Amino acid sequence: MIIAAVAAAAVAVFQFYLDTVLFRSVFESKAVKAIGLLMGKLALYAGAFALLFLCFRDYVTGAAVGFGLGLFPSIFLYGLLTLRKKR
Repeated sequence: MIIAAVAAAAVAVFQFYLDTVLFRSVFESKAVKAIGLLMGKLALYAGAFALLFLCFRDYVTGAAVGFGLGLFPSIFLYGLLTLRKKR
């Protein structure tokens, strides 16, 4: 169960990175890049859900906890790095 939580936390950090790059490209009017990133994000979610529900059904709770635990620290670190860059 710990491995599922750690893997889900890694997916959460990666998807947050994809979100930040995706939002930048949308607001900079780079449609091709935004569509490519959106398709990559959808593929990441589809792969993660398929792997979780087809192979590791017993670890769904640990993966959900890991995703939540990985998402919020990545938001915090992104905020710190963004503030540090602006100085």
